[in-house]
Amino acid sequence: MTDPDVLFLDEPTSGLDAFTAINLITSLKHFAVEHKTIVIMTIHQPRTDILECLDKILLLSMGKTIWYGKTDDALTHFEKLGLQIPPNTNPSDWFSDISTLDQRTPQLKEKSSERINLFQKAWEEKIRSSPITSRNDLSASNIKSSGKVAWPSPMFYEILTLLRRDMLDVIRDKAIMGATIGQGIFLTVII
Repeated sequence: MTDPDVLFLDEPTSGLDAFTAINLITSLKHFAVEHKTIVIMTIHQPRTDILECLDKILLLSMGKTIWYGKTDDALTHFEKLGLQIPPNTNPSDWFSDISTLDQRTPQLKEKSSERINLFQKAWEEKIRSSPITSRNDLSASNIKSSGKVAWPSPMFYEILTLLRRDMLDVIRDKAIMGATIGQGIFLTVII
């Protein structure tokens, strides 16, 4: 890795003991702050001290967003929806409990499905009513009635941006540029 702007990690704490997991997350937090890097990771049921290291969390249920933001704000959000975290409970365990479809019985499945639908609708309403919603937000509010996403910039501009990025990448890597030019000359001579 050479100083990435965004670092994606898929369950970096899986299989680690609690001490090693918190050390890893603390190191990632330090790295993110020191290098001004965005770290995005999936994590399942982190310890409370790991959860406290995270700046923002994204909670998904049945493939849809039910919360995005700070952990404390999430607790307040769900409290307004009628659910309060029990005392001495790890918030990540509680988030997992309230956002999982309970399939033990048909009654529990129906009850949990209704709760999850409530969360999804509450989140969509929160996004719609938010005064800070940007035009680049590809949330449900930007989906037209036809079901297509309203892209924030024209396709031509996106292609130019990606082409510029690719050309800069090629120019910066002298070995690849030399090999490409050398291969072109060599094939021209052969032909």
